[in-house]
Amino acid sequence: MEPQPNKKEDRLFVASIEKAFQVLEAFRGDRRDLGLTDIMSRTSLGKSATQRYIHTLERLEYLQKDESTRRYKLSKKILEPANSFLRTNPLVTTTTPYLVDLRSKLNARIGLACEHGTQAMYLLPLQSNNVAFRTAQPGFTVPLFCSAAGRLFLSIKSDEKIRLFLESIERPKYTPKTITDIEQILSEIQTTRVKGFSVTEEELRLGDVNLAVPVFGSLGELIASLVVVCNRHEWSRERVIDEVYPLVSATAQSISTQY
Repeated sequence: MEPQPNKKEDRLFVASIEKAFQVLEAFRGDRRDLGLTDIMSRTSLGKSATQRYIHTLERLEYLQKDESTRRYKLSKKILEPANSFLRTNPLVTTTTPYLVDLRSKLNARIGLACEHGTQAMYLLPLQSNNVAFRTAQPGFTVPLFCSAAGRLFLSIKSDEKIRLFLESIERPKYTPKTITDIEQILSEIQTTRVKGFSVTEEELRLGDVNLAVPVFGSLGELIASLVVVCNRHEWSRERVIDEVYPLVSATAQSISTQY
């Protein structure tokens, strides 16, 4: 991908549209609603500008105001472009039947993730028949540094670029088992590079063993990660590798042949 020109030098770049999206993106996370001060804090926009953008987005029906609290939340209309993406994206439409079939065979949580900045974003997260999580919706993200999908994406980069990336980000402990030491993370990524798949144990959520397998495009490029999340009390790391990996790998290869 060619480098993008500096925003100030880009004559076609519309700064006001960028600021409107900053207001919409302020609603990321688990907060149900935000007040004017919250939005100002999250966007660094002035009060007058924030009020204008909020008003415009409300008129366009992308924001909804609670008159009793004077707080705002995203409206249902925000789902319209998201739904269009999910219905027309070739990766999503091609992969969906494979993921549904894989879930029926394993009765585990299945997901399709893509690299997204410092995160891995799930385009298709399918719940298992036994466990459901309220956050597991299309678009939810996990950090690259401690997730199976993330380490798979990082494994195609050079060790130097990986180390620079790890030094540039925060690496919080999500569980007592989250690996935060740069050299240890790098070692895990190097193992992933050699084996061609990634396994993490309880680094994001206690009780989970995560397996990530690559999905390749027509030119052999890594375009996505097929992820299976197993319950550690039922599946040890060794069983996941011996019994789950062959099935997931075969599914990923079948998806790859579609490109």
